[in-house]
Amino acid sequence: IKNSDWLDVKVGDSSPRFPNLIMDGKRVRGVSGSLNFGFFNIQAAMGETVRRVEGKVLQTYSPGEAPLTPDIIAINNGNQYAKVSLGTFSREVFAVRPSFGSGENFQFGLTYLHSKDDPGSVKYSARPQENAVFGTDLMFAFDDQNIMFTSQAAISLFNKDISSGNLSDSQIDSLFGPGKYIDMDPGDVKTIRDLAGTFITVNQYIGPLNPQEFASLAAEAAVSLNYFNNNLKASYIYRGNDYQSFGQSFIRTDVKGINLVDRIRMIDNKVFVSLGYENLQDNLQKTKIATTTYQTLSASISIFPRMDFPNITLGFNNYNNSNGLNIKDTVNNKYIVDETTNRFLISLSYDVLAGVRHSASLSFSTQNRDDNSLVNADANFNSGILGVNSYWTTYLNSIFQLVYSSTEIKGTPFDYFTIVAGAKYRMLENKLLLSASLSPSFGDFDRQAFEFLADYNLLVNFNLVFQARIFRFPGKSTNSIVGLSTRYTF
Repeated sequence: IKNSDWLDVKVGDSSPRFPNLIMDGKRVRGVSGSLNFGFFNIQAAMGETVRRVEGKVLQTYSPGEAPLTPDIIAINNGNQYAKVSLGTFSREVFAVRPSFGSGENFQFGLTYLHSKDDPGSVKYSARPQENAVFGTDLMFAFDDQNIMFTSQAAISLFNKDISSGNLSDSQIDSLFGPGKYIDMDPGDVKTIRDLAGTFITVNQYIGPLNPQEFASLAAEAAVSLNYFNNNLKASYIYRGNDYQSFGQSFIRTDVKGINLVDRIRMIDNKVFVSLGYENLQDNLQKTKIATTTYQTLSASISIFPRMDFPNITLGFNNYNNSNGLNIKDTVNNKYIVDETTNRFLISLSYDVLAGVRHSASLSFSTQNRDDNSLVNADANFNSGILGVNSYWTTYLNSIFQLVYSSTEIKGTPFDYFTIVAGAKYRMLENKLLLSASLSPSFGDFDRQAFEFLADYNLLVNFNLVFQARIFRFPGKSTNSIVGLSTRYTF
């Protein structure tokens, strides 16, 4: 929902993009937007990222009979205990990023994110959590961005159980100190509580407890050069094992290293060659028996002949992971990491005029993993996809796909075949979009799936959307998801 070049506001479900270490790709149900003045900008998002799911009581106990397990909680004001199927608290997030500079040649930003579970959102659950993240980012570029430097860094605080609230002075004196539950100076803990308590609940469940080891620091920097038809980028990353942001669910932690990528354009942009090398290591805070090195080599070539001939892409990847432990070491050999994986890919695409325009594609990939650890989880993966998109009229297009997958892990095969058939149709002067698809799967994965979507532009800026999904597993179960939503643009 965009108002102007300087104002951007979204209401409802959105995926706001902040520096990717802090928040990127997370769906927020609420309000997000930005003010962009060039010399000064501010971006913010506020809303719900996790929806509540109520738990269920399985069995009740009197106070003296309750076993000490994680799924036992107090109910009825502590007069009774219950074994429950734990529910999920709703989770709210607030993020704000003021920045200086337009981002064309320079920008400096500061980001703050706070996210907290709502303990009152469900009745039967336990251990609500809280997270605070502080970050900074910098970008500057020269020569029309042919030379660019980008960097970002963030530190996080994470509390895995805020149900008891902040620690009191007496609690700190009883929990912290030599010979106590946590060997840490009580005076330092009180100072931390007073400083950090402004942003997050401070009790015995907050971390990290070793900030001097950069356990909760995440940082990365990159330099890119775009000259002589080459786009070369070199990056360095560092992510401590305790770094966590509730706005970024998929970041890999406990890793540091380099990444090099070069993309080369040749023959009037008809041929593209990509080369890559990555070398990463874990065990940053020495919490594991050994340090694993992850090395990746990648190469691909894409050919776009721009004539009556298919577009072609060929790719190769080699992954090598090893921590140097010897299988003869009978004490630590269960921690061995020693595996090599090779992956090959070929993809063809071609537009055909046969009555109407058809866009056809064919891809095949094969992957082999050689595992030399005690687990010996050797594996082979093969997959192929044949697809045709057909554009019958201005209002009607269809898709047809054949998907084949064959997997074998430790000698156990898992093979299946899927047919996908679907169509989209626009009607009522493009105000109504109807979409439907059917995708049955056969073999070791036996399932039928049906999806229907109706998107109606009821008013100039107002859409009504109906969506239904049905999943049927023969002889087992049938599940359905039905939803009605609105979208307003202003």
